[in-house]
Amino acid sequence: AMVAFVAGAGIMRLGIIPGAEEFARIIVWLLSTVLYASFWLAFALLISVVVRGAASAALIGFGTWLGLTLLGSYLLPIIASTFFPSDTSSFETFFASSSAQQLFLRLSPAQLYSDIQVAVLNPSVASVLGPGNLGQAISGQEALPSLLSLDQSILVVWPQIVLLVALTTAMFALAYVLFLRQEVRA
Repeated sequence: AMVAFVAGAGIMRLGIIPGAEEFARIIVWLLSTVLYASFWLAFALLISVVVRGAASAALIGFGTWLGLTLLGSYLLPIIASTFFPSDTSSFETFFASSSAQQLFLRLSPAQLYSDIQVAVLNPSVASVLGPGNLGQAISGQEALPSLLSLDQSILVVWPQIVLLVALTTAMFALAYVLFLRQEVRA
C-alpha cells in the first residue's frame, strides 16, 4: 500500500506517468524486498526456536540484522581483502582474488539485496555485478552507460535472487526440523 501511495504521490507531483517497464521494475523491486524481509522473518523464526527466551531471541535477531546491515558493509570488505589479497602481478591472479572477494561479500543477505536493488532500479549501469567492469577497470577504459532492459537486469542478478531464495528456504526448513525435534522430545 505504501509503494502505491508513494508512486501515486510521485505521479501527481511530477506529472510523469511511468511506462510498463518502469511499473514492472517497481513490482520486481517490491517482490525482492518481500523476499529479503522473508529471509529475516525465517531467521527470526529459527532464533525463536533455538533460543528459549523471547527477549533473548529478539535481541539476537535484531543485533544480527543490525550488525550485518550496518557494520557488515564496512567489515566484510576488510575481511575479504585480508583472506583474499589482491595480487596485481597478472590479470589472472587479480581476477581470481577479486572474484573470491565478491563471492565472500555475497554471503551477507544485505549485500545480495543491495545488488538486486541496484540492478533492478538503475538500468543505466552497463554491468553492475559482472566481470565486465573488472576488465574495464584494469584496462583503464570507462564503460559507456547503457540502459538494460528489465529481463537483462534480472539476468544480471539472477544468482543473487536464487541464493536469497535458497537461504530463506533453508532457514525455514531448519527451523521446522528443530521445532519438530523439540516437540517430539516433549
